[in-house]
Amino acid sequence: MNLKYKEREETNMVRVLFEPKVKTVREIYVEQRREGLFNIGYHLIVMPNGEVKEGIPFLAYGDYRLAHVKDSVYVLLVGCACEKDMSDAQRKTMRDIKNKYALDVHYGDD
Repeated sequence: MNLKYKEREETNMVRVLFEPKVKTVREIYVEQRREGLFNIGYHLIVMPNGEVKEGIPFLAYGDYRLAHVKDSVYVLLVGCACEKDMSDAQRKTMRDIKNKYALDVHYGDD
């Protein structure tokens, strides 16, 4: 299926959300499909080992249920419940993401 995405007009921030359970990208996809999304609602998914999996296109709007989809890139950290639970590999990856996109990083969706 070739999905078309509405693109953001501006990107101001990277917002990081947490998935406390260790899940595969496929499991996340299936779960979000069950919740009514057509695809994964995140732009990047960071696994516990720091590996980055791509979700939706970088300029696409994320999950419509999120508060800042009009101006933010969303990253899902898998296997941690909050910022203090991040693995060292995830911390390094988040620094790399911040530097690559030159955007502030905010933990949470508030």
